[in-house]
Amino acid sequence: MATRRQPDTVAPSIPPDKAIQLLTTKIDDIDRIKALRNDDPEVRKWKDTTEAILDAAFGKPNGMPHQMTQNFDSAGHYPVRRVGFSGRGGTPDHVIQHQHQRNLLQKKAVLESSIEQLQLFRPLPTPAAPAAETAPTTMHPQIRSKCEALYASGAFAEAVEKGFKVVRDRLRNLTGYERGSEAFGKGKLHIRGAVASHVDSDFNEGAKFLMMAIDMFRNEKSHTSDAKITDPVRAQQYLALSSLAMALLDDVEILP
Repeated sequence: MATRRQPDTVAPSIPPDKAIQLLTTKIDDIDRIKALRNDDPEVRKWKDTTEAILDAAFGKPNGMPHQMTQNFDSAGHYPVRRVGFSGRGGTPDHVIQHQHQRNLLQKKAVLESSIEQLQLFRPLPTPAAPAAETAPTTMHPQIRSKCEALYASGAFAEAVEKGFKVVRDRLRNLTGYERGSEAFGKGKLHIRGAVASHVDSDFNEGAKFLMMAIDMFRNEKSHTSDAKITDPVRAQQYLALSSLAMALLDDVEILP
């Protein structure tokens, strides 16, 4: 019996900056689209072109539209025209037009969310520095390198889990322990960077509890197949936790 071949994953084909520029243009065009009838060909053209940009920006995991493209497509709905045999009845045009304009506001919100997510892994503007230096990014370099492709493909749960594993591996390499409580306890891990010596203990307690929180989140997420992460914004927030933890672990010492 022939094995069904899984559709290939299509990776993003345009960089985040270009996608942000194109999506911003589509948002700016909404006022013009709102003034048209919902069945105007220009409305369909705007929608189809915008979905093509989203596909190019986020890719198509397993050959299917990315979650963001699906969110854009399903945002809003139109009342059904139920016209009788006499030609009477049906939803009045002004009601459908009003819904058309409300739908566009929902689609605008989806596009604005898309731009925010694209900005997550976009390099910040390069400051005046020698050409050999690399511009800073919004995520810790190791979180970015391990998680960016997963996140961009729509595999949000896998990206979050990978971020937690990066923190765990770093703790184990530093102290021999991968749990935050043990790394700071038995492993005698100490993070430098407190603003003053009298708050150093509070600073390290905060860092320890951050690592412990990541332990707990990682344990909870490992007991479900999809980690209950379908919201890309929530995935960003979990990745930010791992990114902060890795930044703190960049400047550490092992106490005697």
